[in-house]
Amino acid sequence: MTDVVTGNHLDSRLYDIKDFLKTIQKKDLYEILSLADREATAAWRSAYRLKKSGNTLDELPSQYEYALKELVRFLRAAVTYRPLKIDPQIFDRFVQLRETISA
Repeated sequence: MTDVVTGNHLDSRLYDIKDFLKTIQKKDLYEILSLADREATAAWRSAYRLKKSGNTLDELPSQYEYALKELVRFLRAAVTYRPLKIDPQIFDRFVQLRETISA
Protein backbone atom coordinates (compact mmCIF):
# COMPACT_ATOMS: atom_id res chain seq x y z
CA MET A 1 0.00 0.00 0.00
CA THR A 2 1.23 3.54 -0.73
CA ASP A 3 1.26 6.48 1.66
CA VAL A 4 -0.93 9.15 0.04
CA VAL A 5 1.21 12.04 1.24
CA THR A 6 4.74 10.86 0.57
CA GLY A 7 4.12 8.17 -2.02
CA ASN A 8 6.15 5.72 0.09
CA HIS A 9 5.07 2.19 0.81
CA LEU A 10 3.20 2.02 4.13
CA ASP A 11 4.91 -0.09 6.76
CA SER A 12 5.21 -0.05 10.53
CA ARG A 13 7.77 2.79 10.44
CA LEU A 14 5.34 5.13 8.72
CA TYR A 15 2.36 4.85 11.07
CA ASP A 16 3.51 7.98 12.86
CA ILE A 17 1.29 11.03 13.17
CA LYS A 18 4.35 13.19 13.86
CA ASP A 19 5.78 12.32 10.43
CA PHE A 20 2.43 13.12 8.83
CA LEU A 21 2.29 16.50 10.59
CA LYS A 22 5.80 17.35 9.36
CA THR A 23 4.81 16.42 5.81
CA ILE A 24 1.74 18.68 5.73
CA GLN A 25 3.30 21.80 7.27
CA LYS A 26 3.27 23.88 4.08
CA LYS A 27 -0.16 22.76 2.86
CA ASP A 28 -3.38 24.74 3.07
CA LEU A 29 -6.28 23.68 5.29
CA TYR A 30 -8.36 22.02 2.59
CA GLU A 31 -5.40 20.07 1.23
CA ILE A 32 -4.53 18.90 4.74
CA LEU A 33 -8.12 17.75 5.28
CA SER A 34 -8.09 15.84 2.02
CA LEU A 35 -4.70 14.23 2.66
CA ALA A 36 -5.54 13.29 6.25
CA ASP A 37 -8.84 11.75 5.18
CA ARG A 38 -7.18 9.70 2.43
CA GLU A 39 -4.32 8.69 4.75
CA ALA A 40 -6.81 7.55 7.42
CA THR A 41 -8.62 5.44 4.82
CA ALA A 42 -5.33 3.88 3.70
CA ALA A 43 -4.40 3.12 7.33
CA TRP A 44 -7.83 1.58 7.94
CA ARG A 45 -7.42 -0.65 4.88
CA SER A 46 -3.97 -1.68 6.01
CA ALA A 47 -5.22 -2.48 9.53
CA TYR A 48 -8.09 -4.50 8.08
CA ARG A 49 -5.79 -6.53 5.81
CA LEU A 50 -3.30 -7.15 8.60
CA LYS A 51 -6.04 -8.22 11.00
CA LYS A 52 -7.53 -10.54 8.41
CA SER A 53 -4.13 -12.14 7.80
CA GLY A 54 -3.49 -12.52 11.55
CA ASN A 55 -0.69 -9.91 11.72
CA THR A 56 -1.47 -7.02 14.09
CA LEU A 57 1.71 -4.85 14.17
CA ASP A 58 0.80 -3.83 17.73
CA GLU A 59 -2.31 -1.96 16.53
CA LEU A 60 -0.19 0.79 14.91
CA PRO A 61 -2.36 1.19 11.81
CA SER A 62 -5.53 1.49 13.91
CA GLN A 63 -3.97 4.03 16.26
CA TYR A 64 -2.65 6.02 13.29
CA GLU A 65 -6.09 5.96 11.66
CA TYR A 66 -7.70 7.18 14.90
CA ALA A 67 -5.21 10.06 15.25
CA LEU A 68 -5.83 11.11 11.65
CA LYS A 69 -9.61 11.01 12.09
CA GLU A 70 -9.31 13.19 15.19
CA LEU A 71 -7.12 15.62 13.24
CA VAL A 72 -9.78 15.81 10.51
CA ARG A 73 -12.54 16.42 13.07
CA PHE A 74 -10.49 19.13 14.76
CA LEU A 75 -9.63 20.90 11.50
CA ARG A 76 -13.17 20.71 10.14
CA ALA A 77 -14.28 22.72 13.15
CA ALA A 78 -12.00 25.51 11.88
CA VAL A 79 -13.71 25.64 8.48
CA THR A 80 -16.36 28.34 8.41
CA TYR A 81 -19.59 27.26 6.77
CA ARG A 82 -21.29 30.17 4.98
CA PRO A 83 -24.92 29.59 4.01
CA LEU A 84 -25.70 30.96 0.54
CA LYS A 85 -29.03 32.56 1.39
CA ILE A 86 -28.05 34.57 4.44
CA ASP A 87 -27.21 38.23 4.69
CA PRO A 88 -23.41 38.71 5.10
CA GLN A 89 -23.94 41.02 8.08
CA ILE A 90 -26.04 38.43 9.88
CA PHE A 91 -23.44 35.78 9.08
CA ASP A 92 -20.71 37.97 10.56
CA ARG A 93 -22.79 38.17 13.74
CA PHE A 94 -23.00 34.36 13.77
CA VAL A 95 -19.21 34.16 13.54
CA GLN A 96 -18.80 36.70 16.33
CA LEU A 97 -21.22 34.72 18.50
CA ARG A 98 -19.29 31.50 17.89
CA GLU A 99 -16.01 33.19 18.77
CA THR A 100 -17.53 34.62 21.96
CA ILE A 101 -18.90 31.23 22.99
CA SER A 102 -15.64 29.40 22.30
CA ALA A 103 -13.45 31.95 24.11
